[in-house]
Amino acid sequence: MLKIKGIFILFFVLTAVMLVGQNATISGYVYDAKAKPIQFVNVSVVDKSLGTATDKYGFYKITVPAGEQIQIKFSSVSYETHIEDLTLESGKRIKLDIYLKEAYTILPEANINANSDRFIPATRLNPEISLNIPTPGGFIDILKSLPSVSSNNELSSQYNVRGGNFDENLIFVNDIEIYRPLLIRSGQQEGLSFINSDMVSAIVFSAGGFEAKYGDKMSSVLDIKYRKPKEFGGNVTASLLGTNVHIEGTSKDHLFKYNTGLRYKTTKYLLSSMDMMGRYDPTYLDFQAYLTYDVSDKFELSFLGNISNNTFSFIPEDRETSWGTLNEALKIMMYFEGQELDRFQNITGAFTGTYQPRDSMTMKFIVSGYYTREQETYDILGQYFLNELDKQLG
Repeated sequence: MLKIKGIFILFFVLTAVMLVGQNATISGYVYDAKAKPIQFVNVSVVDKSLGTATDKYGFYKITVPAGEQIQIKFSSVSYETHIEDLTLESGKRIKLDIYLKEAYTILPEANINANSDRFIPATRLNPEISLNIPTPGGFIDILKSLPSVSSNNELSSQYNVRGGNFDENLIFVNDIEIYRPLLIRSGQQEGLSFINSDMVSAIVFSAGGFEAKYGDKMSSVLDIKYRKPKEFGGNVTASLLGTNVHIEGTSKDHLFKYNTGLRYKTTKYLLSSMDMMGRYDPTYLDFQAYLTYDVSDKFELSFLGNISNNTFSFIPEDRETSWGTLNEALKIMMYFEGQELDRFQNITGAFTGTYQPRDSMTMKFIVSGYYTREQETYDILGQYFLNELDKQLG
């Protein structure tokens, strides 16, 4: 039994000696170009599942097969990979120090082009907001809420900027100046503003410091861009104050584009709640069209047209107003006969030829015309009674 155990022990010892004799050992340090040790360098044998890593001193030690040609690979982040070809004898121990070069990546040339907006002192407005606010003036009411903009009548589309007059404000639609010489006596006579929010793509407002291309008026500039549609679309909205119909689209070859809007507005229910009692019948109708045709890749012909017909009819009945203090309370009562009938008709048309010989150059040729007809008729008889109220309490 002891003899058999001795044979087994001798067999295992000889086998271990033979296995050790078939391997070789490689050790050393890994440095950078400045002879500083590199930690966590991967040291591996190519096509073999053998490997190790350097310690904080850059030292490594690896056992490799002997008697065959092998490749030792040294790799680390931010350094170039280094490979050594070796053929070692059985049981041999060698020292191999490696110096790794830092890895550099040459990036291709990058060109950054940016276009800055020279129209700096301006405010960009979102035209879609006006479609969701319950105000009679639409987009103009948003404009009145901006700093430096004021208005003395919420029913009017006229506004003042920095204390200037209402006619000192410039309005441009697709680089076409919109003239507004209407002389409105009161805000309740005024109907729709020129701006159709359904057709707008961008709005820029400047309260001063604008470019010279807009002219020499001193107060403000309202620059509006009507949309050039890319596909067919439209919408219809209706309420107690009016109806809007908007249709836009393009031809099959996308050379002809159209953007149209029809608006109807009435403030009958709104005016009926005023102190001046009577029968109100205001009717405001407006149609706009923006048409474009691409004659060639460099030339475009466009047309902007607007037709509006506003009618205001009012038959007053009576009005009662009280004012004063507790010690001097007064009341005035007014009785009327007759009616007021106003009609305002406006037609605006403009042709624009846009020529763009290259990307950095654009020339526009604009021809525009404006026609207006105003008629105001008053046939009202009034009686006034001023009363002093009783100052006794109880």
